[in-house]
Amino acid sequence: MPVGSTTQYGLSSNIALKQAFEPGFVDAVYRNSFIGSVHPRTLQPLFPIVQMVGDTSYRWKLASAANSSTELFAEGSAQSAHSSQTYINMAVAVNFFRTNIRITGHTRSAMGSQWFSIFENEFALGQRDIIDLVSTTTLSAASSGLEVAIDSTTNYGGQTRSSVACIQSFEHALSSTLTVSELIDVIEGVKDQWGGMAVNTSFLLGPWNQISNYSRLIGVPAASSAGPRYNVENGGGKMDYAPNYDSGCSCAGIPIIAANDATDPVIMLMDTVASQLKCAVLRPFELREDTSGDDDLYQLSTAMVAIVGNPIATGKTTAVTA
Repeated sequence: MPVGSTTQYGLSSNIALKQAFEPGFVDAVYRNSFIGSVHPRTLQPLFPIVQMVGDTSYRWKLASAANSSTELFAEGSAQSAHSSQTYINMAVAVNFFRTNIRITGHTRSAMGSQWFSIFENEFALGQRDIIDLVSTTTLSAASSGLEVAIDSTTNYGGQTRSSVACIQSFEHALSSTLTVSELIDVIEGVKDQWGGMAVNTSFLLGPWNQISNYSRLIGVPAASSAGPRYNVENGGGKMDYAPNYDSGCSCAGIPIIAANDATDPVIMLMDTVASQLKCAVLRPFELREDTSGDDDLYQLSTAMVAIVGNPIATGKTTAVTA
């Protein structure tokens, strides 16, 4: 801190010049980081990062049909026609994201504060701005977001879902208030078409208003009315209504994750392993520099996309009353 000397009023001493502002800043902008979330049970990433080596689409092969010659046979019976496994090619285009930063020449010359660094703040917050856009895009029904990847009719991965049964997610339009029966039906529907889902790696994902709706459910499984649900702590003295609202809701043992910024009336079911979730990264964060007159210009960018590699191991309920 800068130090000065004074002899005012006949006194001579060294004094510290006080800074007008406290160090740093308060960030009042919420930035979503869903793409980096971890599973509440396994603490493993929901979308593990996979580094791409080329192309602007993430590509994978999906075994779409088993060998049709597999059979039960008796001694001496004729062989069926020889066959093989069937595969389809899947491809999802990578999304490119960027933020553009300008530092004027006068600002650059005036910088020197040890309490507030414009350069560091712009780049750090710019990266978080991009992660926010990556996350909200992933949660959306656009640009190969989860609502597109987890669907029964919308085409995905370059394939026409109506003609490829193995990429059709289980889907049901509730068009009503959430019920326990509806969530159980989604879980049952996914397990009927893909038995490999596991409680410890599965999760339900929805907006906060659906967490609220779920916390209000009481009585019979189909109920949707409100009423007191509470826990009394050991020893008494404290009563907690909707005790698991923000600390771990689950249904049939499957954790329910609230997605900030998600607004569509949709609840999705997926499994980090069976659904083959991943985040394919083509371009790690990259900073490019340029100038315009006396100003410094920067572009911070990345390219990535969330992938649902096995859509048949997913499901969702839609049109859920908020």
